[in-house]
Amino acid sequence: MEEQLIAPCGMNCGVCVSYLAMKNEINKKGFARKYCPGCKPRGKNCTFMADRCDLVGKGLVRFCNECGKFP
Repeated sequence: MEEQLIAPCGMNCGVCVSYLAMKNEINKKGFARKYCPGCKPRGKNCTFMADRCDLVGKGLVRFCNECGKFP
């Protein structure tokens, strides 16, 4: 498991459908799926939680479990 593929929310991007679509280049096989290399490789904070949490959205915590409000 690559640390770069663990998103701030704790999700393993390596099992995400958008990451796997990119890795397997399924659009070249006639599909139309959005690709995503993962939050950290894109230089982004958590895309999924950014709208819901300022700490994660602004990169003030690296992972959700670092927050006092977690879970």
